[in-house]
Amino acid sequence: MNVLMISLDPTLAMDRQSVVGDSRERHIAYGKHLSQLFIVVMGAKTRNLRPQRLSHNVVVQPVSYKEPLSYIRNTYKVCLGICQSHKIDVIATQDPFATGLVGYLLKRKLGIPLAIQLHGDFFDNQYWLRENFKNPVFNFFGKWLIKRADGIRAVSSGIKQKLIHYGLPENKIWVVPAPVFLNKFSRSSPEKVNDIRQKYSLPEGRTTLFVGYLTKAKNIANLLNAAKIITQRYADARFLICGEGEERKSLEHLSQELGIEDNVIFTGQIPYDELPDYYYVCDIFVLPSSHESFGLVLLEAGMAGKPVVATDLTGPRDIVVDQVTGFLVPPQRPEALAARISTLMEQPELARQLGENARRHIASNFDTETGIKKVIDMWANTIKLAAGGEKQP
Repeated sequence: MNVLMISLDPTLAMDRQSVVGDSRERHIAYGKHLSQLFIVVMGAKTRNLRPQRLSHNVVVQPVSYKEPLSYIRNTYKVCLGICQSHKIDVIATQDPFATGLVGYLLKRKLGIPLAIQLHGDFFDNQYWLRENFKNPVFNFFGKWLIKRADGIRAVSSGIKQKLIHYGLPENKIWVVPAPVFLNKFSRSSPEKVNDIRQKYSLPEGRTTLFVGYLTKAKNIANLLNAAKIITQRYADARFLICGEGEERKSLEHLSQELGIEDNVIFTGQIPYDELPDYYYVCDIFVLPSSHESFGLVLLEAGMAGKPVVATDLTGPRDIVVDQVTGFLVPPQRPEALAARISTLMEQPELARQLGENARRHIASNFDTETGIKKVIDMWANTIKLAAGGEKQP
């Protein structure tokens, strides 16, 4: 099977030393089940991206552009050239917007089956719609486009149910989260953990961790407002914010306005290989998002044996077993977030037990190789459905 993937992930076209995360390893693993995997990465305007050969049969081609109007056109030309030079069996796109549009245009011209992925809980999501004035337009367009796909990959069961509600056939929808190489999060370096603890003067039992991009969707302001409540009772509590993003400056300013700048530590981007040590240095992991498609960091934290507190959204519901592996709280409710974090600080034995439950739950339900095989099977079944065949279990 030859697959053309249209992606928005710039790490696939970066030199190895610049890469954060396990995306390259994941796509190499896909390639082991395929004849060829061609990956076209959209959006190289401000990044130093280069063509990459990840393995003997996995190649990456970034697309550059000078102005937004050429964004779609340039990507379409590159993808069309690949399709005309190789027999492509299925096109897989990362979203139902820009990449999905290119995939749809290729399907219409060449008749190649199209599989669209939904890595986010976008459609009719009130928080996402308010984030950008353009999002209502994308919402309308994406719902139109998704109905033209031959197969749809959703990363959570909640997204699948939403699509069924829109009238999409259930047999065209697969729930397949992004496979994660979790073993690296099951261990740490005690020396490095101790170094981190000393570097930031982190207290035992009072350290809360966030890992991710500092974007509006992650709603770190929700966590900072909860931190304000917590520090009124626990003055030594520390909140470690690992990541970069466009919201960093405003969040740093907010922590100053709240008077908790001494309790909140913005570390910046942490190299991926060092992340396990940061999970092990914390006592509680928190994901305070206003909308969340899945939440890979919840898997990582769980494998590190840490209890999690996450907002009760589509993605986290598929990972966190409330009051068993952690807690789910309403979004945009800092007082509820603060209450659950405080509970874990006050009851270290409960925190330890929830963390152990999380490790067992993640290990038994989110096997990496099984996830990779599900992606491959989804592509193969999309081809069968497009040809009028039946979906295989």
